[in-house]
Amino acid sequence: MLEDHRDVSENVHKYISYRLYEKFIMMQNLAAHSAETRIKGILQYFKNYSNDESLYSYEIKLTRQQLASLSGLRVETVIRRLKKLEKDKLIKIQNGKVYY
Repeated sequence: MLEDHRDVSENVHKYISYRLYEKFIMMQNLAAHSAETRIKGILQYFKNYSNDESLYSYEIKLTRQQLASLSGLRVETVIRRLKKLEKDKLIKIQNGKVYY
C-alpha cells in the first residue's frame, strides 16, 4: 500500500519529523533552569508561526495561567518574569495583552 501511495507516505513522514522537531525545541526550552529562558522559549515558539519577525509584532494569545502550565512555573513567577522582560524591552504589555 505504501508503494502504491508514495506521496501520502512521504507527507506522513514529513509531518512526523516536523512534530518531533517541534517537541525537541520545546523540550530544550523547558529543560532550562531559568524561568526567563523557559518563558522566552515558549514565546519564540509561538512567534515562529508568524510571518512578521519584527519586535512586538506578535500578540501572545495565552493567559498567564496557560503560560505557567506550559512552562511548569507558578503563575506568580510568570507574572514577575513577564514584567522583567517588559522592563528589558523584550516584550510589550498593553491592556493586559503580551506582544513579543
